[in-house]
Amino acid sequence: MNIEQQFRPPTAAEAEVIQRLVAADFPGKREIAGQLRSYRVRRIDDEGSLTLEVNGNALAAKVEKGIPVEAEAPDADDILVHFLLHVINGIAAELEIYKVDGTPIRRMPRADELDVVVLGR
Repeated sequence: MNIEQQFRPPTAAEAEVIQRLVAADFPGKREIAGQLRSYRVRRIDDEGSLTLEVNGNALAAKVEKGIPVEAEAPDADDILVHFLLHVINGIAAELEIYKVDGTPIRRMPRADELDVVVLGR
């Protein structure tokens, strides 16, 4: 298992995925983007899902849904990989990553391959 105990700066690929999600237009975007100007991550599963640690002074976002934005892209076997941004009490809390059929991700999609969908409108 590839689970981390300590928070760390995001990798370039992790930061690019998060920025791609935050680039979408959704309620609370401004506050979420502000929270994610300075943050740390901790990997919580084998797929690469991350707990997010944002600045404690960050403004809470008024999102309409706990997952205001998500994205998807095909893996090497054409099965979709999903990326969900979870917001708890107005604070960006997790980037959940999973493959639709539950099999291991063969090749993590790049941020520029993601099809972003706004859920919180």
